[in-house]
Amino acid sequence: RLDKALEIIRSGKRKRLDLGMANTRRFIQLAGGGLDAETVRRTHPDAKRAWGPWSYLLTAAQLMVAPAPVLRVEVPGRDEIKGAMVLIGNGRHYGGPFQFFPKADMADGLLDVCVFPKSGPLDLLWYLQAVLLGGPDSLPEVTYLQVSSLKVKAEERIALEVDGEYCGETPVDFCVIPKGLEVIVP
Repeated sequence: RLDKALEIIRSGKRKRLDLGMANTRRFIQLAGGGLDAETVRRTHPDAKRAWGPWSYLLTAAQLMVAPAPVLRVEVPGRDEIKGAMVLIGNGRHYGGPFQFFPKADMADGLLDVCVFPKSGPLDLLWYLQAVLLGGPDSLPEVTYLQVSSLKVKAEERIALEVDGEYCGETPVDFCVIPKGLEVIVP
């Protein structure tokens, strides 16, 4: 595998990909506000070492019993969208193999946005089933958008994560940096 990697590097083929920006923080894959970000914030490093990825599920299960926040998503030219959780994707996947953003293209100059109206246990199972069957955009209650910018805010301060790391709270302005990253490709 190392030989193959060196061969790819030597080939010198390059591609420019978009980057997302959350206030001043850049991200490659995704960002989120609501349950997923609060889970990232509250999962203790000791739990991550002991349980690995399962630690996030345990934390999320504990958080699901609390009332969901109300996030307000503002997109230029559209009415405000309210939801309990928002995911912003540059790439197609979230949480490993789960394709939450089936229309995403990392070089199209757009961010893909899913606004979920609820974040209770049964709601999340319903959304996950939709993801496994093609994408959350198939559910009428989920708002799926492709935009170059948006703002997420809330009455209270809600956690935000980018690329799996806690990075602050609402309000947050998102935008895309078209072709902001050059990578070497096979």
